Amino acid sequence: LFKPSHMPRAAMMLAAGKFVITPMEGRLRCAGIVEFGGLNAAANPAPFALLEKHLGRVLPELEYERVEQWMGHRPSPVDSIPFIGGIEQVKGLYAAFGHHHIGLSGGARTGRLIADMIAGRETGIDLRPYRPTRFSA
Repeated sequence: LFKPSHMPRAAMMLAAGKFVITPMEGRLRCAGIVEFGGLNAAANPAPFALLEKHLGRVLPELEYERVEQWMGHRPSPVDSIPFIGGIEQVKGLYAAFGHHHIGLSGGARTGRLIADMIAGRETGIDLRPYRPTRFSA
């Protein structure tokens, strides 16, 4: 939403509507809808309508100049397990991504694991299931 009439000072996660409103420079970003439509499916307007409906309930007085809709594929590991660990081919390079929708929850623990690896400390868990090269031949 471009040029909103008022701007929240912080991001708001609305559990009832299962979406997030994030203040950005001169605009608000509303996101949170996931649709399993397939790689070749046409854009579906229903998720956008649902976001606008929830936004209207939360901020009924909000006015804005225009809406820009975006949708795309979320990069996610096919096995739903994040990539955590060193990249064997490049010394000192580490991966820590692929947490799907639990990045805020898993990010802190992943950060600790990466910090321990960089510092040469024992992580306390078997990281083989998370290795970044698990799909390479």
